Amino acid sequence: MIKKASSTTFLVTSISLLVTLCSVAVGKTIYVDDDAAGANDGSSWENAYNYLQNALADANSTEKPVEIRVAQGIYKPNGGIVAIPEFDWRTLTFQLINSVTLTGGYAGAADPNARDIELYETILSGDLLNNDDDPNDHWKYIQYPDRPPKVIYDPPWAENVFHVVTASGTDNSAVIDGFIVTSGYDDRVDFNFDLRPPETISIGSGAGLYNRQGSPIVNKCYFRDNRTNAGGSGMYNEDNSSPILIDCIFYDNLNGGMSNWNNSSPILTNCTFSGNSGGGMTNWNNSNPTLTYCTFSGNSKFDGGGMTNYYNSSPTLTNCTFNGNSANDGGGMYNRTNSSPILTNCILWSNTPDQMDGSADVSYCDIEGGWPEDGIGIIDVDPLFVDPNNGDYHLKSQAGRYDPNSESWIMDDVTSPCIDSGDPNSPVGDEPEPNGGRINMGAYGGTAEASMSLTEIITIYIQWLGHASVKVWTEDVVVYVDPWLLSDSPHDATAVLVTHSHADHYSPTHIAMVSGPETEFIAPPDVVQQYGSGQTIAPEQTIQLDGFSVTGVAAYNTNKPNHPKSNNWVGFIIELGGKRIYVAGDTDLTDEMKALEDIDVAFLPAGGGYTMNATEAAEATQYIQPQLAIPYHWGVFVGNLNDAQAFAEQAACPAKIMSPGEIISSDDWLE
Repeated sequence: MIKKASSTTFLVTSISLLVTLCSVAVGKTIYVDDDAAGANDGSSWENAYNYLQNALADANSTEKPVEIRVAQGIYKPNGGIVAIPEFDWRTLTFQLINSVTLTGGYAGAADPNARDIELYETILSGDLLNNDDDPNDHWKYIQYPDRPPKVIYDPPWAENVFHVVTASGTDNSAVIDGFIVTSGYDDRVDFNFDLRPPETISIGSGAGLYNRQGSPIVNKCYFRDNRTNAGGSGMYNEDNSSPILIDCIFYDNLNGGMSNWNNSSPILTNCTFSGNSGGGMTNWNNSNPTLTYCTFSGNSKFDGGGMTNYYNSSPTLTNCTFNGNSANDGGGMYNRTNSSPILTNCILWSNTPDQMDGSADVSYCDIEGGWPEDGIGIIDVDPLFVDPNNGDYHLKSQAGRYDPNSESWIMDDVTSPCIDSGDPNSPVGDEPEPNGGRINMGAYGGTAEASMSLTEIITIYIQWLGHASVKVWTEDVVVYVDPWLLSDSPHDATAVLVTHSHADHYSPTHIAMVSGPETEFIAPPDVVQQYGSGQTIAPEQTIQLDGFSVTGVAAYNTNKPNHPKSNNWVGFIIELGGKRIYVAGDTDLTDEMKALEDIDVAFLPAGGGYTMNATEAAEATQYIQPQLAIPYHWGVFVGNLNDAQAFAEQAACPAKIMSPGEIISSDDWLE
């Protein structure tokens, strides 16, 4: 069965498809039904052609645009063709045509207006003799003229067509919509692959759909049980081919679901690659597909079970899921020879033996085992898929997640850490409320089937307590950074963060005033040692706590001795309620600070003396570009209001001068 389409709106691809289908509405409609008993001239369901090849021939000679509607049934490329000898039937194919839309899934004459691609399966099959399921052994006796005879296995699909569908030479006006494409078999072997003339098609590839220099639209099609020798059994795109695929499935193809070769860069939205031997997708030689909301599961290959990228091929993947793929190297993905894909909001989990082999640009992804190179927003936590063994990669949620079986929303007893963990700059799209105002990771993030958040948008409060002391809180979480010179004892801290051991930052007396029995204490190792307990943190380390996370950022002097880099002292990024609050600590403008991204509010020391001065702190905002910058570390030992005002005037972003004890909320800085 073909997967039911998601209700998500796909902007670019849907517009392209919509324009094409709208243009068809004013042209000719040709009907195909293998059971029709009328005049068989394609003029109506009663008089439909019995063979799709006859309809394509009609459309090819008719003024465009044309729509061909095909009723449920099985259609083969040799249907209706009598002029070609039987031994050449394997070269036959369904050739797509520009300005012709091919739509399947119709009930036919029995219910002329009914179309349901799941209920009324329309199959394009390369099994010419209808014997692919023959359980008997097939052996062939070969008599050679110059050597002894030999008995070889001749599989039942040996007579199947090389390519069930061909899209070469088409553009986006050629559309195929709502078909199952199956049983293609290209067993040819090209031993001179690198030497063949450019005008010669590849052999041994593209048994389901072969495409050279073509860019058709392929919508809601299911490619299954196609076989080749060279790869790309489900679909093969080569030589500047850029098809658009929407809601397609590649399942159980032998020797690869899809291959893209030589500057071929298809656009895929909401597509699934599952159970393909030879890998889910292979990209060669400057082929850079764009994939959004796609899933790769249970695919296997020698290298790159889910996806393989060779020779300057760097696809872009957004909100994709890789799970349960296997290979000798790169179970999820394998990248070599100047190939470095871009992954955002993706999940790579339970791939064997590893999630990815080779280089990649990765941000806001959940990767089992983490990611060894620099990356923003990377987590390594079980994504809590609903039922990966049966292909359900929705994320569990206590607030509600979509169940495709019952087509309803149900609640779980746990919530996935991938909810509200994607790129904070990505729009949430069609995610249902409550969505927390931040996109989910994985194939359903940004769609109408995204799992819900526990709470709606959280209001965050920030208080400058004076000097270098900051309080950040929501209804459920209270975080203090360097509490000092406090006038009361609230004992309300969920966590106390200390940047370094100087007395105006580390004060056990004031820490005790805000701490309770469950308060977490987080600081550099030398401070934890002095305090006697707590979690140590180092620069670039992230600690995930209940409802928020804390990341250490190196804090040190570059031109003065007060805060040596070797001490590993830190500032903090507090990630809470979908926002990132940076409290810099005692530091100069460093390379680590310049590299920060996606900061909502930045507290930057501006008093000079032991830290940056106002001008240097303002320069820092040019790199960080927070939504709001606040000068601090002034007014006690060093710096005064004039320094704060100078900072605000020079800052490259909105700036606010706070008074000690003043409180602002996320509602204020988001106005």
